[in-house]
Amino acid sequence: MKRYILPCMMGLALTAGPAFADESRTPPPTEPYYAPQPSGCDLVRLKIYFEPGTATLTPFAKDAIGQVSEQLAGCSVQRLNATAIAGDSSSEAPVVGLAENRRATVMAELQAQGIRASDVAMNTDLGNSVMSRTVDIELQTVPARVS
Repeated sequence: MKRYILPCMMGLALTAGPAFADESRTPPPTEPYYAPQPSGCDLVRLKIYFEPGTATLTPFAKDAIGQVSEQLAGCSVQRLNATAIAGDSSSEAPVVGLAENRRATVMAELQAQGIRASDVAMNTDLGNSVMSRTVDIELQTVPARVS
């Protein structure tokens, strides 16, 4: 008789365990869930500064592009305007090349962060001061649609 009591008790414990586990779960919500709308799907302007005479992104510039990428989660970039300004060179030919290299560096980082646009406009501005060493980005965005 003792041989049968212990296995019977184990069998009852194993079969009753799931019933007690269901009671400890939280019930499903009774109201519908609405996903929050993305808040950053508007015109976004970003100004990336460079060290004099270089086309290398600073750590601060990389962080700024990363923050814009996070801000645009859930948004679709419709148009991207990139204006490269380089006024920190002594002659016009190096200025144009430096501005284009800066713009290419910024565009590569934007793509690496997942920011792509269906329409891209690129401009070059020969700045008139030594402090003119930026790439100005303007992103026109709308909430992304899932079809």
